[in-house]
Amino acid sequence: MAMNEVFLKEEKVKDALRTLMQKYIVVCPVGGTYSVLTEDLLAKVDIERRGCPPPKLLFLPPKEKMFEYVLRDGVEVKAFLEELEGVLFLGLRACDLKALEVLDKVLLEEPADTYYKAKRERVAIISLDCAEPSDSCFCVALGLKPYAEGGFDLNMSRVSGGYVLEAGSDRGKELLTLIKEFTEDASSSQLEERQKKREEVAKRLEEKYVIKSVAEIKESVNSLEDEYFEGLAEKCVECFGCIYSCPTCYCFYVFEESEDETWRRVRIWDPCLSEAFQRVAAGVNPRAKLAERLKQRFFHKLVYFVERYGEVACVGCGRCVDACLARIDIREVIGVMK
Repeated sequence: MAMNEVFLKEEKVKDALRTLMQKYIVVCPVGGTYSVLTEDLLAKVDIERRGCPPPKLLFLPPKEKMFEYVLRDGVEVKAFLEELEGVLFLGLRACDLKALEVLDKVLLEEPADTYYKAKRERVAIISLDCAEPSDSCFCVALGLKPYAEGGFDLNMSRVSGGYVLEAGSDRGKELLTLIKEFTEDASSSQLEERQKKREEVAKRLEEKYVIKSVAEIKESVNSLEDEYFEGLAEKCVECFGCIYSCPTCYCFYVFEESEDETWRRVRIWDPCLSEAFQRVAAGVNPRAKLAERLKQRFFHKLVYFVERYGEVACVGCGRCVDACLARIDIREVIGVMK
């Protein structure tokens, strides 16, 4: 038995959370979204329910103030580097952890994104095994697992009567120390039950999908003709739900706004399906047609990202499938549906 694995009884979960709340700002799933945990919200917490918004919103917010400056005799600049010291993010799944790895490849690549890096390094993460994947989940088709194998500080696995907790870092061991009074050593039978549950969930998903390698996915998508994307464009309503719900999209738009004499630079998520996204100087647009932008979106995630980083920029979370009003399904684009 590993020393970093303990058992937390179901009836002790809220006590453990209260203890963590004394040291951390705990962000966790409440009502399908992520909220800062308070005593009033403890009764509404459902850690088994995956948060609908992508967890990147904590590290790469939908709208982020970068800095502001005042134009008077000189230029006074004040940066807003939000480090999120003392934040604990609870409820991420294995696909969410993989999504952060994808973002890391881009945003921590030198020169690193200072704003993202500051938050990424300081936020502690508690992940959970998937016990009941949604109908749109397809992580196994991409060679991933429905349980975390790394990238967490602490992971929770549902077993009879509670959870097996596993520390994945020194910070995770510190978390276990904080809640030590509520835990006990995990037994061999509990660890065996954890492994059995993991295998059962993975098997259920594997029965639904064709498992493809990165090279096979790239080849499959690369072979799609322009007519295929023209067909998708006929259905797409440009709501951008797929992009706003995606945990690996990272494109943003930077602009400046003013209030009295104070100016601030702000960045917001920018959807690549928007007609304005591709527009360049003099109003020229290399991808004026929606079909061209749809093709670029899928090729970026499944072809171009592979060529640069050696993996796809998709984690099989299925959020875009659930969000799409036109029922455009990335699983069909990749060709993993049985």
